[in-house]
Amino acid sequence: MIRYPPAASFVVPCLLGALAGTVPARAQPLPDEVSPVVPAIESAEPAEPAVPAGFTSKPRWEIGVGGGYLSSFDYPGSSDPNRRGIALPFVVYRSPVLRLGDGGLRAVAVERARLKVDVSFGGGLSSSAESDGVREGLPELDFLFEVGPRAQLVFLDRAMPDGGRWQLSGSAALRYVASTDFSSLEGRGVLGEFGLGAVRRRVAGSRFDLLARLNAVLAEDRLHEYFYSVEPRYATAGRPAFDAGSGYLGTELFLGAAYRPTPRVRLFAGIVQGLNGGAANEASPLFETPEATSFALGFAWTLAQSDERVQIVDVQ
Repeated sequence: MIRYPPAASFVVPCLLGALAGTVPARAQPLPDEVSPVVPAIESAEPAEPAVPAGFTSKPRWEIGVGGGYLSSFDYPGSSDPNRRGIALPFVVYRSPVLRLGDGGLRAVAVERARLKVDVSFGGGLSSSAESDGVREGLPELDFLFEVGPRAQLVFLDRAMPDGGRWQLSGSAALRYVASTDFSSLEGRGVLGEFGLGAVRRRVAGSRFDLLARLNAVLAEDRLHEYFYSVEPRYATAGRPAFDAGSGYLGTELFLGAAYRPTPRVRLFAGIVQGLNGGAANEASPLFETPEATSFALGFAWTLAQSDERVQIVDVQ
């Protein structure tokens, strides 16, 4: 099972969302750039509505195609590889309250230059037990779905002399998790996620953006049991019975880069280092490694977008 986020394979959807909003590099100002605080200048021609400081002007909707490749693992502490390639159309919709795309589906409750609160929905990929892996003979891990509130605080959003921006933020989220095989739904408890993020847009005036993020997760026993428990009926000589408990699930360090060869084409790549040492259920026979490295790469091509624009806080 791959969960998004923060298990080691959240890279593709996070990159598709986080890097979809990166700013293309041109000599003149772009509508997708965060508005700096500048004195008003009188003009004989009607001006477009000013974008408040700390906000970004984005198209209300976008339609395009995207694809990527992901190499990761089934769950935090797993050594079983989970590799996927994907290519499909995407739709992005933005309103002051509802956002589809840009990393998921979310309803925005509060949006200010330094604070954003929303309720978001997410999910993850399923996995199957390898014939020679530690989960051989155990039930397969189903798709996971998550829903819950998240608060994001912007510590820094500063324009740079080269035309780029530095953005630093912190976030806290509380999510309810459920698994499904699409014939039934089973609750897997609640998790808490805490993160710090940094974005450097248009590095040295170029078309490159850089991202970094550190996430740590705590979860109640039902999610840990889903990953790490071994019922007595599934115990073997090399896989003793184990009853998982609640607590620390793991930490991940994510580093990513994006490049825009044209304003509507985005290329991206990212790497995630899973740091799971000290996890609550490190003693489980299903916990194989305290560290794991995942990566993803892909593209997104916007084919059409609206002329109408909305103002949003765009800090990852």
